[in-house]
Amino acid sequence: MKHVWAVVFTLISMFFASGCRHHDSMGAKVFVVESVYHATHCLSNSIEAHALWVDSLAELQRLWENRYRSRVGGSPIAIPEVDFNTQGLLWIHMGQQSTGGYALALADPICRVKNEIASVSVNWISPASDAMVTQVITSPCILLKLPKGPFHSIQVIDQDGRVRLSEKLN
Repeated sequence: MKHVWAVVFTLISMFFASGCRHHDSMGAKVFVVESVYHATHCLSNSIEAHALWVDSLAELQRLWENRYRSRVGGSPIAIPEVDFNTQGLLWIHMGQQSTGGYALALADPICRVKNEIASVSVNWISPASDAMVTQVITSPCILLKLPKGPFHSIQVIDQDGRVRLSEKLN
């Protein structure tokens, strides 16, 4: 009986590892997206919001080193595990913010691909204008893992349906 459950579990795991590629009712291809890292203080070379597609271990290591080279205290942050043969990472950086209360979060674990454009939904969180917030510069980011697929660019869509960022792939 244990063997049967092991086979069932393996088949289910293979299904999810393949990115759960299928189509939605609008004819778009859909893939599963996973948030592998997020923080409110992410170093960046730019103070503006931007996205970056990472499709190799060398590029991820360079990104990780640049973002965390000046981290003080605590233990080092482990690099996420990614099979770059079948997956890539989307680094989304909100840009520099003047207070606390800003954040990014995966809104929908489904990425839709239509006309070779992948759409990823995130919650682009800003504090209310009357909110009490910390007076500190923040720079929120999120790192999303998604299967490589039939797309040449990725759009980051916020909770209101606005395209916040667009990243063309190599």
